[in-house]
Amino acid sequence: MMTKFLKVKCNCGTEMIIFGNATTKIDCNGCKETLAEPTGGKVHVLGKVIEEME
Repeated sequence: MMTKFLKVKCNCGTEMIIFGNATTKIDCNGCKETLAEPTGGKVHVLGKVIEEME
């Protein structure tokens, strides 16, 4: 099983690359809104996933 990185776009327009199995909450670097929350496996993405990368 290969873990992926995700390019996620926030509502403010900021794009970030995040780890698909992150274990901590990820906030947008621009507006500090929560982009992703850990679930014990894959992250729950609250922004828009633009691209999956390996």
